[in-house]
Amino acid sequence: MNKSLICAICLSTLLVAGKTTAQSLAPLTPGEAVDLAIQNSPQVRASKLTTKKAALLVEQEEYRYIPTLSADAGVRYGRSVSLSPNGARLIESNSIVLATGISHTLPIGTVLSADIEVGRTYRDSVELGDLGAAYDTAVNVQVTQPLLRGFGGDLGRANLRQAKLQEKVVDAQETALLNSIVLDTLESYWSLWSAERGLEIQKSALEIAKKQLAEAEIRMGAGDMAPAQLVPLRIQVAQAEEAMVTQEAQIRQLSIALAERLGVGTNESIRTDAAGPKQTVTPSLEEATELALKESPGISQIKANIGATKIRTEVAQNNALPRLDALASVNVAGLGTTPSDSLSSFGSLDAVVLYGGLRLELPVINRARRIEVERSEADTIIAETELELAERALKAEVASLLVNLQTAQQRLELAKDTAELARENVDAQNARFEAGRGTMLEVVDSVESVREAEFRVVQIEIQIAQERLKLDELTGRLTENWR
Repeated sequence: MNKSLICAICLSTLLVAGKTTAQSLAPLTPGEAVDLAIQNSPQVRASKLTTKKAALLVEQEEYRYIPTLSADAGVRYGRSVSLSPNGARLIESNSIVLATGISHTLPIGTVLSADIEVGRTYRDSVELGDLGAAYDTAVNVQVTQPLLRGFGGDLGRANLRQAKLQEKVVDAQETALLNSIVLDTLESYWSLWSAERGLEIQKSALEIAKKQLAEAEIRMGAGDMAPAQLVPLRIQVAQAEEAMVTQEAQIRQLSIALAERLGVGTNESIRTDAAGPKQTVTPSLEEATELALKESPGISQIKANIGATKIRTEVAQNNALPRLDALASVNVAGLGTTPSDSLSSFGSLDAVVLYGGLRLELPVINRARRIEVERSEADTIIAETELELAERALKAEVASLLVNLQTAQQRLELAKDTAELARENVDAQNARFEAGRGTMLEVVDSVESVREAEFRVVQIEIQIAQERLKLDELTGRLTENWR
């Protein structure tokens, strides 16, 4: 990377990306242009935040099933009615209760909970007198296990699986964005490169025309040529100068367009590196197709969508099941007139209550949940159809690109041969003119043929470069090859 480029990058970093740079960024290599475009792209910055959000969602879902602690403290005061052999009696009581517990839900749907409660209750009755204080201690452990709806580790991890699929989608979208930026930047870069090479061809043609005109004027001064014979040469020089102006304006416009893509200032001209598009090994149809199906961001997104619809189908099918839960609990209590008596009573395990049972929930009409299952299954079929169509289109596009590349490479060899023959023809026409067997117009036409042939060579080279870029994008090698 040259010094002017380093200075430009530093300035654009310290100031504001996209502002006018103080020094020319030219000449740039394709890799440097791609790096600048990605570095200064607001879309890339936004994409990185989206990627971070997707990763955070996965992390959030990984912490979905964690134990929950609880604590309670309260005071209760009031009167209650109690039956006795002598009838109903009012008993006044005030209590202080402290409780703490922990609960945890497992991915398979199991709900575990345990809590400890201690309390002090003072009771008094008008008829019965002071009933004194009572201290109680209780531990309760409860387990609830879904047997139908809500059962299964895959179901419990459905949100995590969805989040991971979404992360894959975001990664594919970021890859597609980078490919788009690289492709657009390089297409703009090679358009500018082509225009610059065209300007060099125009300059060469103008120099030849001026040289021929100067030689013809000398011969005219010596009386060997008539003034009318110089008219075609003067026309050629004028046309070449006009073409130069047009070509320079086109270069300036393409330079501005490239600067806009790179996110740098447009007050300085950007020039491309003199080296042309690099030649890479063209893969076979089988290899290219396999790479494209494996690396295509679009295919990856559709596959992730299929996975998401299958997960939604699993969830919908589970939600359509009846709810049948198995419940079990153990309660151990202790009671006494003092805290130590309460703990002793608790430790004796005399007051133990065991419970086991089933709880069933059935919707009166389950049609809505069955419809959701059908909709999810239809979404899966639609997504699988989209995948099949996308794979077909991708295979056809790869095959078409390879045909275009092969044809363009053949045309390039022929165009180079044509350009070489055109240059030989210039010498031949000059010799014929010198021998008096040709006309100046034939000489001018031969020079114009050289210019057109050299233009075709450049245009075909750019066409090959663009076809290779598209093939690299499809096979997932675009960013790797140009960064």
